[in-house]
Amino acid sequence: MNPQTIFEEARAQLIRELSVLQVDLEPEPKLFAAASCRVASLLLSISTLHEKNFALEAEIILRSAMETLFWSGAIVRRPEFFQLVRRDEAHNRHVLAKQIVESLSEQLGYCPDDLILVRETSNMSKVERRRLTPKEVADLADLQEVYQIYCLLSTQAAHPSALSLRRHFALNPSGVLLHLQLELNDTDWGRIFQYGCLVSCQAAELIGEFRNLKLEWPAELMRQCDSSIGSRAI
Repeated sequence: MNPQTIFEEARAQLIRELSVLQVDLEPEPKLFAAASCRVASLLLSISTLHEKNFALEAEIILRSAMETLFWSGAIVRRPEFFQLVRRDEAHNRHVLAKQIVESLSEQLGYCPDDLILVRETSNMSKVERRRLTPKEVADLADLQEVYQIYCLLSTQAAHPSALSLRRHFALNPSGVLLHLQLELNDTDWGRIFQYGCLVSCQAAELIGEFRNLKLEWPAELMRQCDSSIGSRAI
């Protein structure tokens, strides 16, 4: 099956799943398209992971990516959400520009006046880690907190990219564990995978659609989720 076919099938499946949430995707088709491409890319790595006996990791990566789509789709119609996205993008541009200025300053030995265009911007304020109630999620009372969860799902939970996994399998199949450790910047990569999965599981459950999603989680992982739900903070 070629990548284009996989993408089309993944997109069709995601549309069917998102329809359960009655989400109107028309206002921001680019966001959905980008997320669909990401999931399609992740799908390409699933067979490789299974062949290398990383079935559980394959399931976690795929489901985490899909949960990301469900979550972003649930709040995609809120203009305030995109204000946060734009704010973070602006912050990232400022940081990059600052790095360029500092690099040029080191090379030149001074900072040219025409390069002093970057102003300091504060980092996103940290939100107290706690488990949201279904009502809070349903009402989206605290957009900042919702956005924090979205960031967790889109970065930590599905951090290892399919491209990097496939590339590393091609270069060094036996060294994938080390690669994952480097990707996650943590030697306990299994714990990070598990935590990301738990976060995705909780977020989906909180919007009242977890049991309706056509995703059957591994039995052992479900037991871990059941024992951890409520005791771990999002």
